[in-house]
Amino acid sequence: MFGSARDVYKNVLSQAIDAVVSIDENNCITFFNRAARTVLGVQ
Repeated sequence: MFGSARDVYKNVLSQAIDAVVSIDENNCITFFNRAARTVLGVQ
């Protein structure tokens, strides 16, 4: 029905109007949403 918790988390963050950037313990970007792309000027 909803999928895995990771899928739900990713879907919610993808729809957020706030910029969201996730990094791992090695300081590598693992996720950023559309709002973050706009704020950071990434295409």
